[in-house]
Amino acid sequence: MELVDPHYQQVAEGAPVTDSHSCYINPKKCKECGFCVIECPVDVISLVDENGAPKDRPHYNRIWIEEAECIGCTKCALNCPVDAISGEKKKPFHIDESKCRRCGVCLNDCPKNAVHAE
Repeated sequence: MELVDPHYQQVAEGAPVTDSHSCYINPKKCKECGFCVIECPVDVISLVDENGAPKDRPHYNRIWIEEAECIGCTKCALNCPVDAISGEKKKPFHIDESKCRRCGVCLNDCPKNAVHAE
C-alpha cells in the first residue's frame, strides 16, 4: 500500500492548500501576480477567485508609465513583486522592461491611471 502525503492529496483533489509542511502562501501578502503558478515545477498551484473558481493569470505584452500623468506617488513601485519600477518621489517613475514580468499588479495601484498596458 502506497502512502500519500495528505497535503498532496488535498491538492490532487482540487482543494486549496495554503499551509503544508513545505509551502505556505500568506494570502495577506499575495498580489496574485501568478509567478508561483508559472514557476511551480509540478503544476499544483493555481489562482482562484473568492468562490474557488479558476482565475486566469494576468499577463500583458507591454506595461509602461506615462511620464506626463505620473505624480511620483510610489504606489506602483511599492507593490511591484519584482522591483521593476523605480523613481524619485514626486517625479515620474519608470519601468525597467528587463525586470518587468508584465503581471499588471501596478495597473490597479495608480491613482492617476498613469500606468498603461497592452
